[in-house]
Amino acid sequence: DALAVSGAAGIDGDFDINTNKFTVASATGNTAVAGTLGVSGAATLSSTLAVSGAATLSDALAVSGAAGIDGDFDINT
Repeated sequence: DALAVSGAAGIDGDFDINTNKFTVASATGNTAVAGTLGVSGAATLSSTLAVSGAATLSDALAVSGAAGIDGDFDINT
């Protein structure tokens, strides 16, 4: 069955889809996504970005503060 809401909807408890595929904790706002998160517009992050796997950047990288590198660092020119 489908749920159709034409106005605002408020959820006062935790929110989850299919148990753990997409969850929002009501106490903290922490959100977990079990699949791939696709974002077509800009993303603004106001705190730390932690990546536990490989990261691929397809364009330029701008760093406006100190950058620390732990381990090997290769530059291909």
